[in-house]
Amino acid sequence: MPVATMSSSRRSDPMSAAFHAALNCAGTAYAFVMYHYYNHKTEFVLGCVLTVCVTFAITEIVAHERASKFVDPQFHDWTAITSSMDLKLGQVDHWCLKGGDEKCRCDDPLTPSARGEAKGWAKAHQMNVKAIRHVLAMEAEAENFEEYEADAADGNAGSNENWWEAGNDFVDDWNGAAEEEALGQGAYYGGAYGTPEMEEYDLDVVFLGDSITERLTGRFAGKEDVFPDVARFFEKKYKKDLGGSFEGLALGIAGDTSPNLLYRLVHGEMPPDLNPRVWWVTIGTNDLLRTQCSEEITLMGILRILEEIVRQKPDAAIVVNSILPATRAKDGYLDTVGKRKNGKRANDSFWPSIAAVNKQLEKFASKHPRIKYFDATDAFVEKRGSNIFIDRTLYDKDGIHPNIAGYKMWDKLIAKKLDSLVAKKDEEEQEKHWQHEQAAAKAEKGGEGGNEDEPYYGYYDGDDYVTGDYDFLTDDLYWAGGDDDWLFAGQDGD
Repeated sequence: MPVATMSSSRRSDPMSAAFHAALNCAGTAYAFVMYHYYNHKTEFVLGCVLTVCVTFAITEIVAHERASKFVDPQFHDWTAITSSMDLKLGQVDHWCLKGGDEKCRCDDPLTPSARGEAKGWAKAHQMNVKAIRHVLAMEAEAENFEEYEADAADGNAGSNENWWEAGNDFVDDWNGAAEEEALGQGAYYGGAYGTPEMEEYDLDVVFLGDSITERLTGRFAGKEDVFPDVARFFEKKYKKDLGGSFEGLALGIAGDTSPNLLYRLVHGEMPPDLNPRVWWVTIGTNDLLRTQCSEEITLMGILRILEEIVRQKPDAAIVVNSILPATRAKDGYLDTVGKRKNGKRANDSFWPSIAAVNKQLEKFASKHPRIKYFDATDAFVEKRGSNIFIDRTLYDKDGIHPNIAGYKMWDKLIAKKLDSLVAKKDEEEQEKHWQHEQAAAKAEKGGEGGNEDEPYYGYYDGDDYVTGDYDFLTDDLYWAGGDDDWLFAGQDGD
């Protein structure tokens, strides 16, 4: 009786039943293989070879199709737009990356959108605004110093009646430009014109973007000292007082999409006084990956950013960086977003989506001289046969963000581009300054060709305005004669 009970218990155990079923299958397969191996050895070996060859061929064909099968997503031609009014949402086929308009968290790409609900976002935004204010204060201090230095060289500012005596302490002079408060620590003592770092402060570049840009500050969503190695590298390269070649400012927030960046720009991160030579935009990754926007919606969001900068900063150079290659596949393969949290593999062809948007950005830049497209793709990928993979040595484990090696490699390319852009902007500014000086000199000198809106300077000397009717080209002759007939042109009443 106990034996029967035990046997019944074993049969009712599902784990035991599954084990015995698997064991039976394995035994059957083993028996099948051994039978054919001993009784039909030649046919068996040839069959195995054929199976391996067919499997290998199918694998290669599928892999090749994954790498080469690329069809441009549906785009309307937005590359010739001249303002945001040219972007029409009604013409978009679908908003979501997988199709349709409902199954994604995609924001309106043309409307500023805050992320106040995101932890740390508001704090990060305020930190960016604070950094901007610091830069503007530095620029203002440097500008005041330059004005003071020029005036002091003329002997007109920061001086009392003893200004010609070298080495005087002008701290108590009547002119506020000479006070210590006006110069910070740059008061004039025996010919020392302030601290060296105040002699010049010109912002060369502002980097705009998401977490890839925010990491340059060492922060993540407003939390400081998360990436100290990246922050140190950025300061070394983009602070001239630390030996950098450029003055740079990074304004990024983790998780931001194009509408989020647009919100930041119109709410304090692009004030009128912030005028770097170059605006460098790297955005779009989160539009595709986080909110799952379609390629066209992603493109429109980036173009809206560029249009806003062009509108507010008509004299600036603008660079739009390619969306960097990204993948969650462990092997770095650029064709899928990898596994979801529930373990199911998504079928999104993520890399072709990035490539499609980048292609449109390049086309857009080619039609707008003020905007330059910067393609960093080749530096971050490697080809293995017909397949493309991200270079894992340049990425963090997530396959999305560059590591410190990636930032260093990327910066080498950026620096070359900035060199040419900054040099060009300097030439343009020098040309404008020269033209301004020429016009001012011409107006001051007077004579034909002066400012027609100010006739006293265009055709009269300093005294002719008394009558306003004549051109007293020979006033000095009247003065030389010792009379007062200069008030009446050509009349000598003595």
